[in-house]
Amino acid sequence: MIHYQTLVPGSTRRSYSLSARLALITAIWSAIVLLATCLILAGLFRQHAEDSFDAELRAKLIHLIGTMTANGPEKLHHTMPAEQTLFDQPLSGWVWQIRRGDTIIAQSGSLGPPVEGVMEPLNAPDGHLADFVAPDGTPSRGLSRAVLLGDGSAPLTFALAGPRTSIDGNPLGFSTIVFVTLGLFGAAMFLGNLSLSRIALAPLDALKERVGEMRSGKQHAPERHWPREMLPVVDELEDLNAHVDAMIEQYRNEASDLAHALKTPLAIIGQIAEATSTHQSGQLTEQIRKITRIIDWHLTRRRLSVRRRVRVDVSEVAEDVRFAMSRLFKSRRVGIELDVDPGAHFVGSEEDLHEMLGNLVDNACKWAQCNVRIGCAVRDGALCLRVADDGPGIPESAKTEVLMRGARMDDASPGHGMGLAIVRDTVRHYGGTIAVRVSELGGACIELTFPHMVRSAQI
Repeated sequence: MIHYQTLVPGSTRRSYSLSARLALITAIWSAIVLLATCLILAGLFRQHAEDSFDAELRAKLIHLIGTMTANGPEKLHHTMPAEQTLFDQPLSGWVWQIRRGDTIIAQSGSLGPPVEGVMEPLNAPDGHLADFVAPDGTPSRGLSRAVLLGDGSAPLTFALAGPRTSIDGNPLGFSTIVFVTLGLFGAAMFLGNLSLSRIALAPLDALKERVGEMRSGKQHAPERHWPREMLPVVDELEDLNAHVDAMIEQYRNEASDLAHALKTPLAIIGQIAEATSTHQSGQLTEQIRKITRIIDWHLTRRRLSVRRRVRVDVSEVAEDVRFAMSRLFKSRRVGIELDVDPGAHFVGSEEDLHEMLGNLVDNACKWAQCNVRIGCAVRDGALCLRVADDGPGIPESAKTEVLMRGARMDDASPGHGMGLAIVRDTVRHYGGTIAVRVSELGGACIELTFPHMVRSAQI
């Protein structure tokens, strides 16, 4: 079996996904925005909590001063409002203290009993709110204010503070809630962006399908509504497709003209040479045959390189070949049987399929005794064409040689040994393989396999 495969040595195609790129950019940008939003909201809430805490401290200090001046220090604890009972709880962090100079007159129960020599001064910032450390080592925030009572005595210093945790605890909880909420929102937004990107990039998939339709020869594609941004690309592709069709038609005409221009004079010269029975005329005839084979070779290559690929119904072409060969070999009474899967399609040029089957069936009919079978099946995603006969078959040693250009099994039979070689070249052009096997009819079987033909036909 001879295998042909087109490879570009060292070629690697690097690609990336637009969907993945959009998703990555969206995820990074969303994470930055959401994190900044979380930090800003946490900062605003912390500032609000601190302002509210400061306002509460000022209000409590004013209430403390008013209660002291109205009732005296001995009744201070009994006249504090109920919400200020935290000042009496040990280690609560809520503290107040009244001093005259360095002498402590009264203090909250949270600082301990007013025992002389044991009490420590509550050195809260004077006149403004600020952070400091309370006597019990608690990080606190407070202020102090000096008040003159009007009796000529030294001023009293009123100091009041609250625990810093009252400010830090709420923003921390709020930040956690905001972070979790924005995280869930970000995840939902990311998934939404993935869906939107798929919807936005759907026209690219449609464009890929349209290019595949052009490549597979599907001319009557369903009408699509393209986005405005893609219309120039689609129009250019359609113009390019039309331009390629025009060039293909031009090249095919030039190839036909060249074949006619060269073969006709060569045929005339060959007839003249054959009519002259000399040694030189025999050599001239052989050289003319070689020139003809070279012309056939190059014209075949050029024809293959410019033909447009379309979807061809194999059964119709096989029926045409059977009809033509039945009339051509009518005198030999060779029966040509068709065994073609319905719906099997060849993606390529209809002329190429005609030429391959025609050459194979022509060769089989020359060697067959009674029967020739044309088979076509789809196996493992590949299109398989088989032409079998009940003739003498091909020896194992000659299976490779018969595919060579100019090779002939019998010099007495008509022809130039070009048929199978042309079939081989055409199969190679389509990325397929050709194999010579033993026919189920007892003779030779030529099998053509096109591995990607079925997938292309489904585009």
